[in-house]
Amino acid sequence: MRQFEDPELVKIKESIPFQKKQLFEQSDDGILKYKGRWCVPNVGELHKQIMTEMHQSRYSVHPGSTKMYHDLRQLYWWNDMKKDIATFVAQCPNCQQVKAEHQKPGGLLQNIEIPAWKWESINMDFITGLPNSHRKFNSIWVIVDRLTKSAHFLPVRTTYSAEDYASLYIKEIVRLHGVPFSIISDRGAQFTANFWRSPIGWFDVGETKLLGAELVQQAVEKVKLIQERLHTAQSRQKSYSDNRRRDLEFAVGDWIVQRIGRVAYKLDLPPELEAIHPVFHISMLRKFLGDPSCISLIEDIEVSENLSYEEIPTAILYCQIRKLRTKEVALVKVLWRSNNVEEMTWEAEEDMKSRYPHLFESSGDMPETNMAGVAHISTSDS
Repeated sequence: MRQFEDPELVKIKESIPFQKKQLFEQSDDGILKYKGRWCVPNVGELHKQIMTEMHQSRYSVHPGSTKMYHDLRQLYWWNDMKKDIATFVAQCPNCQQVKAEHQKPGGLLQNIEIPAWKWESINMDFITGLPNSHRKFNSIWVIVDRLTKSAHFLPVRTTYSAEDYASLYIKEIVRLHGVPFSIISDRGAQFTANFWRSPIGWFDVGETKLLGAELVQQAVEKVKLIQERLHTAQSRQKSYSDNRRRDLEFAVGDWIVQRIGRVAYKLDLPPELEAIHPVFHISMLRKFLGDPSCISLIEDIEVSENLSYEEIPTAILYCQIRKLRTKEVALVKVLWRSNNVEEMTWEAEEDMKSRYPHLFESSGDMPETNMAGVAHISTSDS
């Protein structure tokens, strides 16, 4: 033991005769113990080695900090042991990637500004997957006014280009309601074209003029009433939602390039993820603890059309003959490896020879006792 190299443990040894409560004791071979547990000195990487062996071995399966602490405290003790274990588990890269975070999602609900007038702000989306009509339309383009909730349902085709959608929008929406101040939609290709962000093709038509002061006054009063009710509904919904959320912010740096609004961030993604849009809501992000240079490489997995993947057999371990009532079945124990995970199963020898004959060629040098002198398992059909 290297307890003599830890000044704190040396002081504890010297104070044993003066203890009021016998918490520490020294065995006959000079080992200091706390309530029967070994006192681990704070020298080198000894604490880290013990925690690594307990957390990352094949038999531990990455326990949480509470489980790991209760297991280690049965044998070991050191100062701030519980805190060190919690910090070690929190910085484990595998646990941060795989384990779910049992906390409220980050990011409070953000209310969208209530429009000042009808058809100044609109929502757009599509209803797709419909059967073809007699005019070959197979989708519905839904355009909703955010203030009055009135909507237009325009039949379209999935083959339309951004220019086709813009032309249809001018014909059916701008002609009646004018050009909106804002458009809320998803990031579909139909809405991300430069046409929507440029003045090309737009013209200011304006809403049909209201005739008469009385009619104008009635419209203004209705709009104010709608705005008040929308504000009440937004406030109620925000209070309900924020009870299940937490306010969370990240600083720019460490792969965060830019803050977009109040609850979204633009990330500096690696080249292999360049096809992914780099802006994420804060609820989808977690703070990485530990070494920032520790980046897990992404392994390519070939997935078939039915969303399954093929595991690769690496070796034939054993053979055995299973005796049934009227026949004998030859079985082999196969070692499979997939994504750094090993697994062993019993398979039919005939099926494995037809699919992976190279495994039996490589196992031909095995002793005959392993291939032919096998355990015989007698069973009877019920």
